[in-house]
Amino acid sequence: MRTPKLLIIAIRGVHGTAEVDLGANGIYTKYSNRKDINKEVQLIYMSRSGSIVSGIGVGDMTIEEGDRLGIYIVAHSGDLNTAIFDGHDLVSSFKTKILDQKSGDVQYNLDKICLVVCTSASNAKEILSDSAEGVMIARFAKLLVNVGLTPRLAGWTKFVTVDESGKKKILHNTNFSQIYASEWPKTNATQKMVYVWDGDKGYVKKELADWTDK
Repeated sequence: MRTPKLLIIAIRGVHGTAEVDLGANGIYTKYSNRKDINKEVQLIYMSRSGSIVSGIGVGDMTIEEGDRLGIYIVAHSGDLNTAIFDGHDLVSSFKTKILDQKSGDVQYNLDKICLVVCTSASNAKEILSDSAEGVMIARFAKLLVNVGLTPRLAGWTKFVTVDESGKKKILHNTNFSQIYASEWPKTNATQKMVYVWDGDKGYVKKELADWTDK
């Protein structure tokens, strides 16, 4: 993500932490070494209930007037689903406990949030249907707006993870180059979908479709 300030939030839940930890650190490694693009990068761990897990984050990122900010959220789909559908306060927590504390009263631009989560939505048709609020990425977009955030929101249609070495960003459906190759399903290429909040309709609308990470 080409933003001067980059925040990586790793969600620790009940579905295991190895993939999330390795993936989040892979993203941190990649972008903390690219100072020409990302001037400040920080990795923060949170529980799915919204508590900050202290003692294991790395890096530091400040938010100053006019800054353009990007966020990666790395999680298991089951944990993120629980966090946004079952009464947990994850979205408002990362705004108040992280963004508000870092920014104070200054104005900044939260340009994009990318959900590094399996099956944020199965396909574009599903998220544009009448029942879209039951889809993870659409529900997440609504919760963001509820706390005053309107970034572009990206997610993937199938199984995704991150190269733990930090050499690549997002991996899908490739053999022997991901964290746990044996666990990967043999499916078609994962699609990345990007949505923006439509303030007039109070809904998400598709910004970019049929984009792959290859």
